[in-house]
Amino acid sequence: LYLWLQLPESIVTGSDGDSETDTITATAVDSSNNSFTENDSATVTIEAANPAIAVTKTANPTIVIEPGGNVTFSVLVENTGNVPLTLEGLEDDIHGPLDGQGTCTVASQPLPVGGSYQCSFSATVSGSDGDTETDTITATAEDSGSNQVFGNDSATVSVVSVPPGTCFAHVNGFTFSSNDAHAVQQAV
Repeated sequence: LYLWLQLPESIVTGSDGDSETDTITATAVDSSNNSFTENDSATVTIEAANPAIAVTKTANPTIVIEPGGNVTFSVLVENTGNVPLTLEGLEDDIHGPLDGQGTCTVASQPLPVGGSYQCSFSATVSGSDGDTETDTITATAEDSGSNQVFGNDSATVSVVSVPPGTCFAHVNGFTFSSNDAHAVQQAV
C-alpha cells in the first residue's frame, strides 16, 4: 500500500546558511489492528540572494577606413546570480540609451537565473587615421526586492587610412588589406 500526501506549501525564513528540517510521520492500522509507523525528513537550507550580471559587448568591424564607417555593436547580458532579475536599462556612454535602437527593447526584460538577453545596434564611427573609439555599455538589472545590479563592457573600433591603390576585404568580421591576401584566403 502506498499513500502519497502533498502538504501545503510553507515559507521558510532565516539568514544565509540557516536550515530547517521538517519530519512527517505516518501511521497506518491494518484490518488486524496492527499498527505501522514510518517517517521521513526534508531539509531546506537558506541561501543568500546574490543578484549578478555579466555584460559582453562586441563591435563588427573593429576597423573602419577614414573618415569612418558603419559598425554593428552586439550586447549580451547574462544573469550570473542566483535570483531572477529584470533588465531595466542598457546605456552606451557614446550612443546613449539603447532602448529602441536596433533590436534593443530593454524595458522590463526578464532575466531568469542562467538566462540572457541579447541585442544589437548600428552606429557610425568617425575619425582620422590612428583614432580609436572605445565605448562602454552599462546594463542595469533589478531583483524582486528592488536591489539593483550593474555590469559593463567596452568595445574599441580603430580608424585607419588607406594608402592609394590599396584594396580592403571584410571577411568574417575582420578587415584585410591587399597586403594580407594570404590571410584573406585562410579566412575564407
